[in-house]
Amino acid sequence: MYEVHRRLILDDDGNPAGMRLASFDVTEMETARKVAQKSVDWMCSVFESMAEAIIVIDALGFVRYLNPAGETLTGWRREELTGMQVEEALPLVSFQSPEGHALNFGVVIEHRWTGGAVLLDRLGREFSVELSTSPIIDREKGYTTGVVGVMRRADYGLVNASAGPEPDCDCGIVILE
Repeated sequence: MYEVHRRLILDDDGNPAGMRLASFDVTEMETARKVAQKSVDWMCSVFESMAEAIIVIDALGFVRYLNPAGETLTGWRREELTGMQVEEALPLVSFQSPEGHALNFGVVIEHRWTGGAVLLDRLGREFSVELSTSPIIDREKGYTTGVVGVMRRADYGLVNASAGPEPDCDCGIVILE
């Protein structure tokens, strides 16, 4: 496959004096583009078919992707949520982590996080999820480009720490303010 570039050459009076042509073999580049597109299409198909909610957030905290299961769970359509700050779109009510780690964007951009959380959906209703997050690392440059989160509805609710724990319950729930 070739790409041809051409340009008209004009003389001092502005009259056509010739044509400059350059052709480039773009076969490898086009093949690489097709392979990359197939890979992207396959990965999108995987995310779209998962029963768990998948949310991808960039390094600045803006939502970049939400799969159909995520739309069902959060009440947000992908088109509405994309571009919003995750902490504004899905406010965190409470969380608990077996390791006792905090849950906020500053933590999950640097470390994997697993635990339970109570979030607010699009209509402001609380819903409980099991949540696992992992930083997305640029393999060539070694820096974090975002976070991927996997959520599934939890059958249990987390106790709101501001109301105090249940008797005989030391569940380590923290409310972010």
